[in-house]
Amino acid sequence: MASRDAFIYEVKYGRKPRPIVFSGVFLLVCVVILLEPGALWKRIVVVGIFGILALFTAATVVKRQTALRVDSSGVTLRQYPEQPSSAAFYPWEDVEKVLIWQFQGLTFVGVRRREGAAPRPRFVAPSSRAELTATTPGVPLEVAASAAPVKGWLLDADRLAGAVARFAPTVEVLDTTGRPANG
Repeated sequence: MASRDAFIYEVKYGRKPRPIVFSGVFLLVCVVILLEPGALWKRIVVVGIFGILALFTAATVVKRQTALRVDSSGVTLRQYPEQPSSAAFYPWEDVEKVLIWQFQGLTFVGVRRREGAAPRPRFVAPSSRAELTATTPGVPLEVAASAAPVKGWLLDADRLAGAVARFAPTVEVLDTTGRPANG
């Protein structure tokens, strides 16, 4: 009999080409600016800015933080790799549905919580509220506000659905992308 750990679905931000290329471009800009003649203060500012961007982008690749995890205790979802506070844990007793949707070519994963679940401290400004409503038709505002874009990691909707079915059979996974699971 397989252990419950065998059914855990976990995806980490990975070593994808895009952040690696961006880090390289930022470093190249730093080198070019250092080699070009010009005012010292301008070179320091430009190298400082692009150097910091290169470090942040490289850190995303190296740290390999968890983007999505489904296990026996619930769902962990991180919106942005560079913001530790963007990670949210949803215990199974609070989860009603896991939603997967697409907007302008980008896939999102969100968790709809059961009515009566403890409120999550998340402020959504009125301007953001209007933007979220426009970009996520049919998706509740709370789900859209805490959803994670599938960016820098790959989603396997079949494995996600399998893990949810294994750990929380009453929780529905709704994929509205209309694409093959691994597409």
